[in-house]
Amino acid sequence: MPSGRVAPLLFQLVVILCGLCLIVFVEPPLHALAGGDDYSGDWRPTLLAFFTLIVLGVIMFVEPFRNSFDLVALAWTDYFLIAGVVTAWAGVVMLIWRKKVLFRFLNIEI
Repeated sequence: MPSGRVAPLLFQLVVILCGLCLIVFVEPPLHALAGGDDYSGDWRPTLLAFFTLIVLGVIMFVEPFRNSFDLVALAWTDYFLIAGVVTAWAGVVMLIWRKKVLFRFLNIEI
């Protein structure tokens, strides 16, 4: 696997997955995920993110699709690294939203 093509792909996957998490956080289907917005109970944005994740997984794991996008195969450790980074990012974002850190930092009242 050419190392010059792995790092940008890892970064792109992290950004895509963080964006999918953000969709769920902005329209939370569960009370436990409500931090950035009020509880909506609408599952459609979450389902959209989930099916987009499935399509991304098919593209990454099925060789003809991966080759059509000129992507490289990743090792399992890379996927665990991506999952860890995205999980940490999601946890930090949820904590910042729930504690309203940004609003206090910018001295904004909501």
